[in-house]
Amino acid sequence: MGIKKLVLFVSGSGTNMEKIFEYFKNIEAVSIELLVCNNKKAYALTKARELNIRSLLINKENFYNSSFVSNEILK
Repeated sequence: MGIKKLVLFVSGSGTNMEKIFEYFKNIEAVSIELLVCNNKKAYALTKARELNIRSLLINKENFYNSSFVSNEILK
């Protein structure tokens, strides 16, 4: 079985994202590939940079545009 790739959705401080990262960081079968955020002021974006997790900042219109989100996730 291949690596499970996770995409995390956040909008705030990123404490849950950080806990998920810590939980999976030594598990080779799981990789956090992307952090999706709808708040440009969210501290989670800073944490993602520190943890070398690719992030995507989206606005409300793009969030509801499933093809935009899907295309970004699949990059």
